[in-house]
Amino acid sequence: MRRGAPYGLGLVLGMLALGPALAPGFTLAYDMVFVPDPPITATTFGLTGTLPRAVPSDAVVALLSTVLPADLVQKALLLGIFVLACAGAAALVPTPVLGARLAAGAFYAWNPFVAERLLIGQWAFLLGYAGLPWAVRAAARLHRRGGVAALVRALIPAAIGGFTPMIVTALTVACVAICTPPRSPSSSPSPLRAPPPSPPPPPSPAPHRRRSPFLVRQREDRTVPARSGGLRRAVAGVVALGTCGVLALPWLVASLWRPDGVAVDPAGVAAFAARADTPFGGVGSLFLLGGIWNAEAVPRGYGDLAVSTLRLLLATTAVIAYALLTRSGTRLSGGSTHSAECEMRSIGEGARLTRDGRRLAEGAPHPVECGGWVAGGGASRGEVGVSRRERWTPRGGLALAAGVGLGIACLGLVEPGREVLRALSGVWAGFAVLRDAQQYVAPFALLQAVGFGLLLTWAIRPRPLAHRSEPSDSRPSADRARVERAGARAGVAGDEAGAGSRRRAVDAGAGVDRAGWMFGVFGVVAPVVLVPSLVWGVGGRLGAVDYPQEWMRVREVIAADRTPGAVLALPWSAHRRYRWSAERTLLDPMPRFLPRRVVAEDAVQVGNVRLAAEDPRARAIPALLGGDGDGDLTEPLRRAGFRYVIVDAGGPKTQNVFHRRLGQATRIHDGPELTAYRLVTPAPYTEKGPPAWAVGTAFSAAFMAILWSLAISGSSLLPRSRVLREESL
Repeated sequence: MRRGAPYGLGLVLGMLALGPALAPGFTLAYDMVFVPDPPITATTFGLTGTLPRAVPSDAVVALLSTVLPADLVQKALLLGIFVLACAGAAALVPTPVLGARLAAGAFYAWNPFVAERLLIGQWAFLLGYAGLPWAVRAAARLHRRGGVAALVRALIPAAIGGFTPMIVTALTVACVAICTPPRSPSSSPSPLRAPPPSPPPPPSPAPHRRRSPFLVRQREDRTVPARSGGLRRAVAGVVALGTCGVLALPWLVASLWRPDGVAVDPAGVAAFAARADTPFGGVGSLFLLGGIWNAEAVPRGYGDLAVSTLRLLLATTAVIAYALLTRSGTRLSGGSTHSAECEMRSIGEGARLTRDGRRLAEGAPHPVECGGWVAGGGASRGEVGVSRRERWTPRGGLALAAGVGLGIACLGLVEPGREVLRALSGVWAGFAVLRDAQQYVAPFALLQAVGFGLLLTWAIRPRPLAHRSEPSDSRPSADRARVERAGARAGVAGDEAGAGSRRRAVDAGAGVDRAGWMFGVFGVVAPVVLVPSLVWGVGGRLGAVDYPQEWMRVREVIAADRTPGAVLALPWSAHRRYRWSAERTLLDPMPRFLPRRVVAEDAVQVGNVRLAAEDPRARAIPALLGGDGDGDLTEPLRRAGFRYVIVDAGGPKTQNVFHRRLGQATRIHDGPELTAYRLVTPAPYTEKGPPAWAVGTAFSAAFMAILWSLAISGSSLLPRSRVLREESL
């Protein structure tokens, strides 16, 4: 049950946040456009002139929709974001205290960053955000056997999300892999079968001979410190980036192999720069995980001074806690090493094994395992030491990624930083991914979540109990029984501790009283209270709607036509506000809705700034439409290779003048929501896009890498034994 608690909490948070969006129908908001029975077209795989922003997420949705209804696929993905985010942060935070883990998960899944990105409809990016803790965890274990396969599995959410989430994730995992010290050669993974139990350990050495618990391997009672392994760290960073590159091939090949290249408008740097949405300015807003460029995507009441001040206090405390409590190992308990944690020394047959199952040498300080941490028996009295070999290794890498990401996000706040971004975009169009720089705050959000969990761990300090040494086969003493009861009440999660008496010992190891529940409840509730506008569909701004039946009829007519030709979506505007969608702003759904190549406006307008279109075919439409304001468009559109023209009621009413300019076209549908015209056989048009064989090879390579990682793990997606799991990870 404790293993599933973070997943259950994530599900509850997702249901609370989405609310009315979970009703039957589709949730439509800005970039979040799902359609019923999405067709699989060339645009789905990035084979047309459009930028592959939705590659491969659209392909994944289309494939899943062949098995489940598309609206259920959307709801499963949205709920999965909260479940993955909460469970990932809870698994990453280095503490055995279940309440602290749940608090970290709630902090990561419920914050202004999630609220703003959800309002702007960037579900694919949030999917990569949800997978970030799992990727960090895998990157920190990249030196282990099977580390690359584990990293591939952890990168699946980012790979589905597409180019931006994969870039943010690649930045993070590279920093973690480079900053993580490699494992000592002597600390190889455990065999499939654990060694037999050993007799009780000898007493602790004399005070003048005590050894530091922060040593990584033992050989004949001599401590041998591990080397830094700078070259191995660099290799790990390259391997991490290479792994990300393989899974990024679908959109990477489709982007770099475009015949016309990628057009970057320098005006987009200022348009997509972070902005202040709290009383603390741009930097303060980014520190509070806000600052999105779109003012309409800010939750209502988010900038309230009182609530913002409380969030600032919580965020600052979480960052300080991260810096202090991950420095050299968290004090999981106070008091003597002979406190409740050390009860494991005489309980359970596996107590002589470290987390990876390796037996310590005779005479070595006896370890105490607690939630994935190995406490050395040679620690000084007053704290439980944590072995550096098993300490929380992502500390430096996550801090580096968070600092770099926060620095990138701050570049757009000042003119010199914007000039740097413009210069970089001029050198290589790929640097345009830095324009919407607020996305790079994601690692900083994870750092704050881990710090918040550690803060709760520090607050829930267990009570030290007197040590009662007794043989391992004796009956539990009164003190030990009291420890077990206290651990059961506190809900301490002994991470992968096994079953029977050993599980009870690890559970009892934290020895927390009922006050732990109070701190745990506070940690889970505080993020929700400080971002109340995320409740119930982000304050009612998200809902579920159905597409009109006339849309379905028009699609059936167009799908039955075998004459080639593209579809032109009018009015010429990138966004729509339909009556049937409660006037919510969203991207034109036609490119995803119709089974043909749809040419629609893709130039984004931010305030008074209008960016250049990215689709070469779309760039030619304004000149065609604006030549003669009253001229007939039928023949020019036919020569341009168009077979259909769709004029819907979702655009500006002043632009619905195209009806009279299509007099020579056949009107196949005329309804209150849209009008569809068919032109005579259009002239042949050759679409300029990346070669299909290259994109197909890229998709195949990424897919085979995922299959290989799943085959290496030997997993059927069901829980396995601890030893086997350690072997694969």
